[in-house]
Amino acid sequence: MDHQEVLDQLSAAADCRNAVELADHLEYLLGRPVDQGDLIMCFKRAVPGIPLRALIDAGAWHRVSGGGMTDAELNDHLSEWLPRKKLEVPARILELIAAGAWVDPGRARWTQVAPWLAGPDDELELLETVAEMKFETSGLHTLTGDDWRTATQDERPEKRGDLDWLDADRALLIAVNKVPGADIAVALDLRARPEDPRVVASEWVEHDHQWREVAPDLSGFLDRLGLATELEEGVQTALLVLGYSTDWLDAGVLTASDAVAQMNEFMTPTDRNQEHYRHRAFDDYVTSKDGFSAAEIGQLLSLTDRGPDGVNLSLDRALMLLRSRRLTREQLVSLEAHELGENEVFERVRARELLLTKLRADGLGDEVFSEVQQSEEGAVHRAALEAKGLRRSHVEWMAASGRTRAVRAIAAQLLESRRFRTPSD
Repeated sequence: MDHQEVLDQLSAAADCRNAVELADHLEYLLGRPVDQGDLIMCFKRAVPGIPLRALIDAGAWHRVSGGGMTDAELNDHLSEWLPRKKLEVPARILELIAAGAWVDPGRARWTQVAPWLAGPDDELELLETVAEMKFETSGLHTLTGDDWRTATQDERPEKRGDLDWLDADRALLIAVNKVPGADIAVALDLRARPEDPRVVASEWVEHDHQWREVAPDLSGFLDRLGLATELEEGVQTALLVLGYSTDWLDAGVLTASDAVAQMNEFMTPTDRNQEHYRHRAFDDYVTSKDGFSAAEIGQLLSLTDRGPDGVNLSLDRALMLLRSRRLTREQLVSLEAHELGENEVFERVRARELLLTKLRADGLGDEVFSEVQQSEEGAVHRAALEAKGLRRSHVEWMAASGRTRAVRAIAAQLLESRRFRTPSD
């Protein structure tokens, strides 16, 4: 691993490690113990925002010198900068990256949105990965001061709300100069609306650098750059080909980037069955959730299929939701009144899942066991044998009348166990 690779990995690790943890990671990357020079120079290169004076003072750490600074004192000394404040990339950009639509639009487009960057050396290059954005952004801390109209909140608190200045801690570079030495960039100003930030770009007035607004929000910037249109067209194509209605996007079951990613997968020979993609999207969404509101359940049950395959997966999705263990007892009861309750399969699964929920929560009381006896579901009888409150009389009934041979066999084995060998009720 060369020196630059070490610095790149160290910089990425600084997002989630304190000073001692970062030093341990540096030792791992170097393959040897760190010394004072490593601590100062590598930390400064990886996290430019740490003042050099602070790193020199950190040289008193007991592991790199004879100084008396403890591990806890080193962490406290550098706690203002480590773990480094994470810059959250706006979701819209992440969607474009995932969909393969975050691509350089070409110089003509850049000149349209920032006409002052039309000089021979003013060519921009889009940073196409999050890693590239964060790496280039880390360099802002080396350019702070009046010459660049860039500062951190700590260095120039009076500039915190000054739109002519860029806060190095609350900015993200998304494009930089293509020509070496041109020193231009396009940045997101994340201070006011990090989810839809203002966009600014470099402007050189004679020998002075300043930040000039390109667009008041990221949404408008993407529209003008043509990237939003490219994504929208890709999404609409994916919805049409894979059989989704727009309700899937409205309900949050499917994101724009998910749709485009599925479309890209569909275009390969791997799987050409559209219904498989809809099934997977719904399953992934339900699995990712801990629970649902009544309104969300209504949205999920009303999703429609509009695929050229002609396959209607409404019942399949409803059963998936019932079996997910994400619905409360009250929600399972209320679904009896849903129009799907008239479907025999839906009602059988709903009743089974409701009884299983009772068994998990309440155990085998007399009322619940009476319901178990009336159930014809082998899964219910199997769950009853593992429920709290199980008595010998319950096991005897299961051994004689359990729904499946497996249930009856397990119950017979339980009767021979020490727990149930002697009648206790």
